[in-house]
Amino acid sequence: MEILNYTNATVKVTEQGGKITIDVTDIPKYKAGDILAAQNGVFIYKISDIRGYATINERQRLFDELAKVGKRWNSDQLCIEDIPKPLKVGDMVIAWGSTRDMSIIGKLKGIDNDAPRYFVGDWYFVNAIKWDGTREHYEKILNG
Repeated sequence: MEILNYTNATVKVTEQGGKITIDVTDIPKYKAGDILAAQNGVFIYKISDIRGYATINERQRLFDELAKVGKRWNSDQLCIEDIPKPLKVGDMVIAWGSTRDMSIIGKLKGIDNDAPRYFVGDWYFVNAIKWDGTREHYEKILNG
C-alpha cells in the first residue's frame, strides 16, 4: 500500500489478489475567505460544491450585489462589512495623523481632497472616520 500526496488530492494504491485499486481523495485546495463560483452562483468559501475560483466577472457580480446593500468584502478580516459613507463638513469625526498616538474627536471643518487632509479643531489630520458617538468606537479606532 502506497499513499502519494499531491497538491489537491491523496492517491492510495492497493493491491489485493492481483487486482490494483487506486483511490483518489480530494483535499480542498481553497481556504477560508476565498471567493469561488459554484453551479448556483458566486460565494465566499464555506460549501463543497465548488467548480473553481470565481472569474473576474463572477467576483465583480458578487461585489456589485454587496454594494447594492451598502456592504463590501474585507479580504484581510475575512468578513463582509459596511461601506463607509463619505465624510462631509459638519460630521463628528475621529481624526488622527500617521500614528494613532494623537487623535481627536471633533466636528469636521474642511477637507483638502488634493492631499487628502481633514481639518478638525485647529489642526489638519491625514485620517478621519465618522464617529458613531460611542466610547467603544473611539477605542476601537485607537487600537487599530
